[in-house]
Amino acid sequence: MVAPSQAIKVLIANDETPARNRLKDLISDIEGVMVVAEAKNGKEAINLTIETSPDLMLLDIRMPLVDGLEAAKHARKLSPKPQIIFATAYDAYAIKAFELSAIDYFLKPIGLDRLQAAIQKAQVLAVQDVAALKSLQKTRSHLGIHERDRVILVPIEEIIYCHAELKHVTVRTKEQEYLFEESLPRLETEFGDVFFALAPQLPSCPTINQRL
Repeated sequence: MVAPSQAIKVLIANDETPARNRLKDLISDIEGVMVVAEAKNGKEAINLTIETSPDLMLLDIRMPLVDGLEAAKHARKLSPKPQIIFATAYDAYAIKAFELSAIDYFLKPIGLDRLQAAIQKAQVLAVQDVAALKSLQKTRSHLGIHERDRVILVPIEEIIYCHAELKHVTVRTKEQEYLFEESLPRLETEFGDVFFALAPQLPSCPTINQRL
């Protein structure tokens, strides 16, 4: 038997209770692996990852609030970085993209042998970026604000404006301001259909704001 302190710690994220229970039952049959947290959506998964520091995240692709792809991008900015395995119903093209990245996948419904193989593969992969997922992911629904040992997920629809300050971008909501480390041009590129430029009004402070 493997001691709990030596076991691979797994977080399961799926918005369907039967699916989470199925994964827990399968994992209970894999020696040296234990479930340390369950999440119903990607936002909850990030918060629980910070709390429990899992070695591995089993993420469903389609979840409310924050989907699995977006949760993975936020998770890979944490320290230590958990490995990622996706549950997916995507076609062969998308699966090929997963294979090209350092991330495994399994097709639903999952069997014990395939899940065990995916977990074993995840343990030997070098930590790499999830850039290969970019073409598969929709525009983010949240910005991940990293503050010390936590991640604050700010919904895009709550942002009033963003403006550049030295090496950071200030993100303003109705309640609070946050410092964000991505560049303003990158935000403008990604959220071009959501934000519009106000630079002519503030020539010394490039800004983007939500559409009216």
